[in-house]
Amino acid sequence: MRVRHAAAIAGIAAARAVLAFILSLAFWAAAPAAWGWVPTSVMTASMSPAIQVGDVVVSRPAEATALVPGRVVLADDPDHPDRWRLHRVDGIRADGALVTKGDANPTADSSPIRPETVHGVGFLRVPWIGLPVVWARSGNAVGLTA
Repeated sequence: MRVRHAAAIAGIAAARAVLAFILSLAFWAAAPAAWGWVPTSVMTASMSPAIQVGDVVVSRPAEATALVPGRVVLADDPDHPDRWRLHRVDGIRADGALVTKGDANPTADSSPIRPETVHGVGFLRVPWIGLPVVWARSGNAVGLTA
């Protein structure tokens, strides 16, 4: 009888721990939006080694004066209208457009970004938390295939 009682208590504790974990993930997924922050899962290695595939980068709105070389920005990708680009500002053209470059890329991006298309500047990196998103979008739902 004692073993069953202990097993029941352990089961209840495990269920509560799983529920608390799921609720905390939901909170941290939704909380940034309350402040206008934008979390995004990193899908490519273009920002390695500073930002890895599967990291989540949280960007917050910033004034145009904060869009300076060296700053990581999240903006609409001019080359892919349905995507965002998360790259570092490499320079600013005379017309105000931002020249961006992935840290792992040998050259700057061919298409500059207009400052008005910037959603925010990166200020927080959460390692690995976006891996399930990467796996799902790549068709590798369990992350086991190459």
